[in-house]
Amino acid sequence: MKQIKKFSQFIMFYSVVLLFLAMFILPYFSVDSYAIAKNTTSHLGAQKAPNAWIMNLCFLVTGLSCVIEAWLHLKNWVFQKYVLSIFGVSFFLTGFFRHAPIVEGISYNLLQEQLHSVFAWINGFSFTLLVVSVIFIEKKRFSQLVDSVVALFLTLLSLLMVYLSDYSGIWQRIIFIISFVWLLFFLKRMKKQVLTIRI
Repeated sequence: MKQIKKFSQFIMFYSVVLLFLAMFILPYFSVDSYAIAKNTTSHLGAQKAPNAWIMNLCFLVTGLSCVIEAWLHLKNWVFQKYVLSIFGVSFFLTGFFRHAPIVEGISYNLLQEQLHSVFAWINGFSFTLLVVSVIFIEKKRFSQLVDSVVALFLTLLSLLMVYLSDYSGIWQRIIFIISFVWLLFFLKRMKKQVLTIRI
């Protein structure tokens, strides 16, 4: 079991690293009209986009890693375990069902586009719910404060994606960085708490 947990942590960390690299490097190998400021990571994995498989693979692996981490390390926190699992599954499915092409006039699968949008909304909502719920299980005031600030920032950045959509690419990348850095540290804290409980 120890080896499985270590391997899971390894996959989780490096899947996040690869996700970050892809969202900043892949735009230079996507469609010519792709703009980091305006276009999101979903557009990198869009139907018929060059090298879209790379972004979608990042979604798939990162989503799967989140589910595995939830079931390995959040056994004592049932609500958080299921919410992180929902986030992981929906993140996985955003890589399976692909966004519509950003280039106009190209035929695409409408059902895939609609499902992608649904799962993208679910992963945004479920992650914010996870952060808020974690506030109530934290042991330290500082951690609770950090969680509260993260939840606030995620909400504000999500609103900016709606009301200042010309900069959606920037807002989403900031959301991803804040979210996954927070998640890695949260999981690390929970692992320590599990060890303390066992001792």
